[in-house]
Amino acid sequence: MNNKILIKLSVGIGRNLAEAEEALKIAKTNKNKHKKFNIEIYNGPRLKYTNIIPSEIINAYLRLEKKLSNSPKELLDLEILKKDPKTKLLNKLGYYIELQKLELKKKYNKRNRFIILFDADSMHLLNKKYGYETVDRYLEAIGKALSENIRYSKDRNEKDLLKIKDLLNNRKNDAAGDEFIIDLSCNKKYLKQIAERYITNCYEYQKKLK
Repeated sequence: MNNKILIKLSVGIGRNLAEAEEALKIAKTNKNKHKKFNIEIYNGPRLKYTNIIPSEIINAYLRLEKKLSNSPKELLDLEILKKDPKTKLLNKLGYYIELQKLELKKKYNKRNRFIILFDADSMHLLNKKYGYETVDRYLEAIGKALSENIRYSKDRNEKDLLKIKDLLNNRKNDAAGDEFIIDLSCNKKYLKQIAERYITNCYEYQKKLK
């Protein structure tokens, strides 16, 4: 075991991605202040965020998925379009497809939803010092830590209280750094505690790499 945390994380939290990004900017300016967890929660005026993936693309995928429901091999091939090849997590398209499914099933309560945006610090310097192959292994460990410890929350609007999984996706192709997003439902007062737990898992998984 190398017991090494190579990639530190800064975190921004908001009611949508725009707000989480603003909080992340503040967190990034504080990343060298030697805090155990570098987390900021957005508290400014409400910001709007518009999904840049056209709804017709999402709906076309859902129609195709329905047509292939009796063809497991074809469905598996279709799933590839939703995943990031490096971390095997949902990519942006996959996230919005799964989000649409929850909304269609009325299992997505926007009033209690928050976005936790995790960003890997100093990626340029890490790649230069350790090489892309090594850094990629640590990014994969972070993705694994998040996916294997994802929460299940209860939507109180559902009569049968079906458990709803937090939505996790990887946004690395849409920004200069590697970012992970968790869309979750919870009481605002628990946000920081939940984010700290996720970060702790990410660091523990990195320590286990050989």
